[in-house]
Amino acid sequence: MTRKEFDLDIAEIMNPRILTLDEALALIENVDEQDTQSVHDAETQTMCAIVDRIATRFGGQNDFNQLNYGEKLVFEIVSMVGEVLNGGFHQYLFNSTGESAEDVKAYLKEIGATFTLELMDRVSSIFPEDVVPPNRDERNHIMMKVEDENPEIELFEEEDAKFYHSKENLDRLLIEYIMRHREDFVEPNNEIVKKYKRRDRIQEYLGIEPEVPDPEEVKEFLNKLNEFTKIAEREWAEEELDRIKEILRLNGKVEAMKAYRETFSCSLDEAKQAIEELEEIAKRLRD
Repeated sequence: MTRKEFDLDIAEIMNPRILTLDEALALIENVDEQDTQSVHDAETQTMCAIVDRIATRFGGQNDFNQLNYGEKLVFEIVSMVGEVLNGGFHQYLFNSTGESAEDVKAYLKEIGATFTLELMDRVSSIFPEDVVPPNRDERNHIMMKVEDENPEIELFEEEDAKFYHSKENLDRLLIEYIMRHREDFVEPNNEIVKKYKRRDRIQEYLGIEPEVPDPEEVKEFLNKLNEFTKIAEREWAEEELDRIKEILRLNGKVEAMKAYRETFSCSLDEAKQAIEELEEIAKRLRD
């Protein structure tokens, strides 16, 4: 990442540009449905854009109720997913986000997220009458009691594993819900967005005090994310190359080139050169 790209990333995190509703939904249009990674990226970008729109409408939980039903549905489900991915269902219920767990169960049912709803129901089974208490202290007291009585198990371990490996596409289900209920997502209206472009300006227009993140914390986060991404990409590439080497050994050059192109999204010439280099390395190792 260049210094210019780094500075642009910081500026975008500090004060993201808000898309109009049409722009946000257009992100998933004209995407090759056969390219699963492109579809996934487009869905993620669309949901981020929608959540940014919702975030301009309130300064925090204190005025959360000014959001309409559809905005609350999206925000609560996205919050649940973020918490569970970060620290499992235990973290989700331990934190204040768990206050709306029963609402989230209703929201999941409404968007047709049957698998995730099933997991939420299983998580709820430790509470009286399978209902998650909205009171944080009460929730945590019950969870600690269950853990004390069952020290040999890790609470929600199985549900966490199933959630992490779930094939249920919540982003897609949410986008389909948004498309069916566009009227719930028109604020801020497109004219305001086109005029003001950035979140803090739109919040100022709406009379909301913007929450400004610490620039140093943002820089530190981006540096760590950039380093983590490099490591993850390197490890992924090494694993994929090992897989392609095995294809080359078992199925020959043509199949290996095909696998290389699909994996690294490159031209035929680039794949051919890469496979020839792998062949040369394999030959030297044999000799």
